Amino acid sequence: MKRIKLVGISLALLITSQMMTTDRAAFAQASNSQSLFLQPNSAPQSASGGQTQSNKTPHTLTGAWQGTLDAGVKLRLVLKVKQAADGSLTSTLDSLDQAATNMPIDSITLDGVKVRFEMKRLGAVYEGTLSADKNEIVGEWKQGTTPLPLTFKRTDKPLALNRPQEPKKPYPYTEEEVVYENKKDNIKLAGTLTLPRSEKPAPAVLLITGSGAQDRNETIFGHKPFLVLADYLTRHGIAVLRVDDRGVGRSTGNFMAATSEDFVTDAAAGVAFLKTRREINPKQIGLIGHSEGGMIAPMLAVKSSDVAFIVLMSGPGINGEEIMYAQAALILKASGASDEAIAKNRVGQERYFNILKQERDSAIAARRIREISSELEAGMTEEQKKALQSSDAQTQFYAFALVSLLFDLRSATDFEEGANPGARLGRRTRSASAAERESRGHRRSVKSRRE
Repeated sequence: MKRIKLVGISLALLITSQMMTTDRAAFAQASNSQSLFLQPNSAPQSASGGQTQSNKTPHTLTGAWQGTLDAGVKLRLVLKVKQAADGSLTSTLDSLDQAATNMPIDSITLDGVKVRFEMKRLGAVYEGTLSADKNEIVGEWKQGTTPLPLTFKRTDKPLALNRPQEPKKPYPYTEEEVVYENKKDNIKLAGTLTLPRSEKPAPAVLLITGSGAQDRNETIFGHKPFLVLADYLTRHGIAVLRVDDRGVGRSTGNFMAATSEDFVTDAAAGVAFLKTRREINPKQIGLIGHSEGGMIAPMLAVKSSDVAFIVLMSGPGINGEEIMYAQAALILKASGASDEAIAKNRVGQERYFNILKQERDSAIAARRIREISSELEAGMTEEQKKALQSSDAQTQFYAFALVSLLFDLRSATDFEEGANPGARLGRRTRSASAAERESRGHRRSVKSRRE
């Protein structure tokens, strides 16, 4: 039987049909189970297509506008409109509760009292009506099939996230941007190394992120837990290396094609790099793993004598398949789903996972899962189907049953090329147990079959 690997799970959920990040603390609250963008908070990009107005007269829309989008959770948005010297408009949008700032708006127009802007990258359009006093825009946010009401109000002081726990420079230690190589996979990993100011070599830790494509700070919803942790440890005499996941930030490589054992090699490269630093005691290098990182750390520790200790934060205690069942049930319950819906979701998951574990041909697996998806939907009442389109809880049914995004919108070719997240999920579901076997001292090599 083929070995199946647990890889970082990052199922991004857009308002209508996309998915969500699956193993963050946000799961503890249903209000954090949806998100609007979940896109990298990259540097501002120029927006185009704005109207022009005499450069001597400020455009009606210039300034900051603030609103709250209720997408099952309340998301505070800030629309910022600027006027260039030639009178043209540029605009960006901030989603404060997602720590997504300066997202470019492709075009923004004012036609009489009708306001419209479009964000092509998100597939989103906003259309509203400007009030007579020109201080309010009442309209709808459209992203997918379900429009949501959204009102923007002009403000002189737009809200900003308050994160008092984040350290402020100057730091009482040395901070260095570093890049090193994972020679096995021929990729470069970029990160931040913080070093205590000490005359003797210091102990060090490598921070290993949880599932999903994470940056070096493990940023989520405007929080940067790894930045805070690194600051605390370094202030107390421990050097810390935190790194962008492969394919994220400044690190190269393909995150979506990676397995947990690939992440083990990334961690091993980090330990090897730390051993080259004269400021670090090579006999006191440890690993701190969060969530899936709490599985990666012991997988490396049993293979490498260079790892002096490990610290596991919310690491898996059961196999990956059972974790998926538990997560789905808890999220559905928190979202208001009935016990019957939760039970049906479990049955669907079990059928999907059985296929993924047993079927070696990914194209056949995709077809069989689509057939099950159709069968499940055919067995629903009209009320249940309607609920699927509007209920947060039923959206989670789709997310964890892998109905639309993972299979219906992907071709068999995607599976064969290993590009499909759903195919990767199949490799994930049993690797936690593999990690448990390794953590008990079994050094048997577990090889994943690349789809």
